[in-house]
Amino acid sequence: MRFLAPLLLAWVFGLLPAHAQPADPCSREAQATTGAPSLNCLSDEGRARTWAKEAGFGDETEKAVLVAKCESDLQVDAKNPRSTASGLYQHLASLWKQRIKAAGYKALDIFNGWHSTLMAYWLRWADGFGWRHWPNCGKVNP
Repeated sequence: MRFLAPLLLAWVFGLLPAHAQPADPCSREAQATTGAPSLNCLSDEGRARTWAKEAGFGDETEKAVLVAKCESDLQVDAKNPRSTASGLYQHLASLWKQRIKAAGYKALDIFNGWHSTLMAYWLRWADGFGWRHWPNCGKVNP
């Protein structure tokens, strides 16, 4: 037990060697270990782009990011004060549960950027309606 006291004091005062301290998840060292930066290290645009790629937008990844930027300024907690439109892609809250069920999901959070992107992907291709779900922002081009 006596050997723990000096170690604890060294930890409290930041005197431990660098390798013993937790790495900054945004550091190059941490990214080299994991192979990619944490989503928390990315800009809003970087997160939106990562989500769009992961969702499968492929060649339309940049368009998806532009639509999200136009709809919510890339803010996952955006809420339109004049309607029920919410989240990154401004999905209508009044249709959210019906659409996630139709897409095969049990529960998704409208204010979760990844969930919003999954539903944007589904809406983009599911019904043949394309980008017209976003009548104004769907017209933007990369």
